[in-house]
Order: sequence, then C-alpha cells, then structure tokens
Amino acid sequence: MGCLSHRVVITTCILLKSQHALCVLRFFVPLFTLAQCFASTSLLPPNPAAKAVDQSPIHENGCGPVSLLNSYLFGQQSWQELSQKIPGNSQAKFNYLIKKHAFQFSPHAYLRRRWDKDKGMLPRDLRDMTNDFHQSAKHPPVVLYSLFANKSESPTELLNRVHTTLKCSMTEGLPPILKLTRFGQIKHPNGSSSWAILQGHYITLYSIPNVIPTNTESIAIEYIDPVGGRILPATIHFPKSNFYGFDISAVKNRVYRINPCLTITCPHTIIGEKAIGVGQSSAIGLTHCIGLSN
Repeated sequence: MGCLSHRVVITTCILLKSQHALCVLRFFVPLFTLAQCFASTSLLPPNPAAKAVDQSPIHENGCGPVSLLNSYLFGQQSWQELSQKIPGNSQAKFNYLIKKHAFQFSPHAYLRRRWDKDKGMLPRDLRDMTNDFHQSAKHPPVVLYSLFANKSESPTELLNRVHTTLKCSMTEGLPPILKLTRFGQIKHPNGSSSWAILQGHYITLYSIPNVIPTNTESIAIEYIDPVGGRILPATIHFPKSNFYGFDISAVKNRVYRINPCLTITCPHTIIGEKAIGVGQSSAIGLTHCIGLSN
C-alpha cells in the first residue's frame, strides 16, 4: 500500500503539474499569437487621417511636388509644421516650391529646369529641390534610393532590400516618395521595335507590412496617389513577364537590362497606358524611393 500511495501521490503531482503547464500554455499561446499578429500588421504614416492634396486642379505634371506635400501632411508633427510654414493653399504651396527651389536649370538634364511643365521632374531633381527647401528650413535632407537590382542581387534579395528601404523613412516619421516608371515597346517604321520609358509617376507610401514572409515574391502596400488625392492598394512583385528597362538616375552604365527592377500592379492608377500600342508589351517598374535615412 505504501508503494501504491507513493505512486498515487507522484501521479497526482504530475497531473497537477501537467494541468498547470496546460494553463500556462493556454495563457501564453494567445499572447504569442497576438504578438505575431502585431508583428505582421502594416506600418502606417504618423498622421494617417490627414487629407491628401489632389494634383488635378494644380498641374497635370505636378505629381512630384504634390507627393512631397503629401509626405509632409501624413508625416510626424515637425513635417506637418514645415508644410504649414509655406503660405497659402495647396496651389500656392506648389507654386512656392517650384519658384523658389525648382526653377533653376537641372545639372542632370541638358537645358531643362528641375521641374518642367511638359515633362515633370527627374528623380535627382526632385531630391535636389527637396533638399534645397529642407536646408533653408533647417530640416534633415532626403536620400534618393535606386531600386534597381545589383548585378549579383537575386529577386528575393532585391525584394527584401526594397522592403527595408521603404520602411526606413516611414519609421523615421516621413512617408517616402516612390517613383513608378512604365517601360514599353516602341515600334519603328522599319518594323523593328525597342524598349523605352513611356511615362513616370510619383506616389507617396501610405502603408507597408512590418515584416514579410521568407521567400515571398510580393508585398501588398497602400499608397497616396496625387491624382485625386486617393489612398489606393497596390502590389510590389517579381516581374510576371520579361521587360527591359534602365535607371534614369544612373550616372554611368545607363543601358537597358532585362527585368532590372521589381514591378508594381496598381490597377487604379493610369501610367502611360495611352502610349502602349496594340500587342506591345509593357511593365510598370518600382524604380526609385526618396526619403529619410536612419
């Protein structure tokens, strides 16, 4: 009986410990799951309820400066205050940026001003205009990031780099500006065809996942389209078909390469569609990012 009682006590203790362990697990597993949910949520701008500026009544080629104004409005308090220091309404703020910081000739394009009423802005000119304004207002400079793949960079490595780059400025309090570029085939009179830049467009990042799954091929984001001042969904992903493109901001080796960057699907934004011929291939590349560094 003594041995039996001993076994009963031991069994009871084990059972109690098991029940305790089960209770602990029942308590911590939901917390772990909750932590996973928080870790996988999207990163939003510091001022997510801001009202976006609509470029439509301002200028049809004003997407660069307007996207900058939207970055300020959706950014942290110091950037909102910087926007408020520019006198007037959205049109007046746009005019101020152009006249004060974008009317000079560009060092990156022959006989072209930083902002051109017919062609808009090159990525390097938008960066230069922004930094001139920030310097005059004693605010931190922005950095222009090329989102083209390095020679030895795999698509997965590029996607991870893009994710890190886009998150950086958002985390620092200023939603980054993204440059989208449509590359497409152009037919020539002799029947041949070649690839060219059909149109570019600037947008402002609104949301991006905090983390992305290992070996994923896409990132779901939201962005602020300056056309209409709308918050819209998009997907950054590996190219679905081959295309050719080049980095317009590169100083050297500006040559067309096959699948040189990630592509983006943004069905609610029209970028260069009128320039696409019947049966001709095209792709919208995510080519540049302008934002703060950490």
